[in-house]
Amino acid sequence: MIEQLNYTETKAPDTIETLIIFIHGYGANGKDLLQLAPYFQKHYKNCHFVAPNAPYATDYPDSYYWFPINNFNEDHLKEGVENSVPVINKFINYCKKQYKLSNQQIILFGFSQGSLLSIYYGLKQPEKFKAILAFSGGALSDINSIIKNKTPICLVHGLQDEILSPEHSLSTAENLTKEKHPNELKLIDNLGHSINLAGLEFAVDFLAKH
Repeated sequence: MIEQLNYTETKAPDTIETLIIFIHGYGANGKDLLQLAPYFQKHYKNCHFVAPNAPYATDYPDSYYWFPINNFNEDHLKEGVENSVPVINKFINYCKKQYKLSNQQIILFGFSQGSLLSIYYGLKQPEKFKAILAFSGGALSDINSIIKNKTPICLVHGLQDEILSPEHSLSTAENLTKEKHPNELKLIDNLGHSINLAGLEFAVDFLAKH
């Protein structure tokens, strides 16, 4: 059984009104995404930020993953995501208790593998989250079959992504739109498997509307 995840966090404001949980991609760590916190702090004064490390270590230093990716077969990915749900659920419940927050005060920020997990986990919960920000990821093709809430989803993807095609985010947006699920998509030219200022600005504008 996996114990509680190790995590990094920013200095908490006196009053926490919103919590952003960064869920990193394969081979990264929580601190990678926590570097984005200052950008959001400019817009959300009473926001706190936490960034867990995934439970499994790669062969490289300070490098982790949520589930193994041997291929991009849908069944393989779904098995990995479903196995990760109890892990991220335990951590998020810990955060809710620690900071006395509800789902509707929490934003899930996922990158790559973290996006896949954030969307799948976030939409399966009975109570909606404030938002899901999914960068360079997308969702499984059958995502509509598990939707249990109306958490708004912001999808951002580089058109030159060499790791995960932007088609993943595009098809996710199309599937969500068919279900009249609130979502917005930003495809960014001259951007690979990464996050840039244009994507962050789009995410902040999205949050202002939701």
